[in-house]
Amino acid sequence: MGELGRLEGRKREIEEKLKELVPEDSLIFTIPGIGRTLGAIILRVSDVRCFSDKKKFVAYCGLDPVVESSGKSVVSRGISRRGDVLRSSILQL
Repeated sequence: MGELGRLEGRKREIEEKLKELVPEDSLIFTIPGIGRTLGAIILRVSDVRCFSDKKKFVAYCGLDPVVESSGKSVVSRGISRRGDVLRSSILQL
């Protein structure tokens, strides 16, 4: 039970931090599917039109896949986690 309690406490910390970053009355929440984490990322960017396509926005968020390929195989290594430092801290809360 100790580990579960610790994780629940950490979850509450993260939720509080996200409340500080994205106000409850933010218009971003009127868009279906937008939660606190994605809302904080979008508000950090402020103008998504600066990205010429969705792949560049995904890369900025650090959610692009890392793929290594040789002549014989292609291996996916998960997401890159590169990009804006504040965005990284939001996602890793």
